Amino acid sequence: MDQVRVSGFRCFSRPQVAELAPLTLLVGENSTGKTSFMAMVRALWQVAYESKVPNFKEPPYDLGSFEEMANTMANGRTRRSFQAGFTGTSRHMGGLPFSFDVRFGQQGTAPVPVSRTVHDAESEVIVEQRRLGGRLNVHMRVGEKKWFEKVDRRWLFGGNSILPMVYAPMVLGDGKGSERGSDEGLKLARLRRIPNQ
Repeated sequence: MDQVRVSGFRCFSRPQVAELAPLTLLVGENSTGKTSFMAMVRALWQVAYESKVPNFKEPPYDLGSFEEMANTMANGRTRRSFQAGFTGTSRHMGGLPFSFDVRFGQQGTAPVPVSRTVHDAESEVIVEQRRLGGRLNVHMRVGEKKWFEKVDRRWLFGGNSILPMVYAPMVLGDGKGSERGSDEGLKLARLRRIPNQ
């Protein structure tokens, strides 16, 4: 992670961006967002690289319920979602920069990922869950070409990281090449064969 973005989450009511270095120090008074920031970094890692639904009550952080995490709007109402994301460099395709974003909605009293987006300069994958517990809508784009698939949510949370998905449309149909913009039709069956890295 080179940069982390947070919006609508606890004290981060407006979009905030933090640049990360190999050694990053968080310094600030109490209640300025240090714990919230660290909890969100862990949550982003879990969603992006481990395909987990993060537990914001997992030690050492206990951020409470969704209502306690979702920032209150000017009219006093709790937001229906909050967002976070990061920019990084891919090991999948020769060090290309990419961005990952997640939107959290409410399930019971807990926040859960309802939308995930991964994109680089030429491609994008969006995974949306319209109904909690339902099927996932997966939108893929490479240049001007677009694909759409519906998959069972167990596929995403069965050990398949979303990050390799964004690079799948860049490989040849046999999964061996790395030619961008290949005309080969790609299905999620092929995405399943791309290993997590």
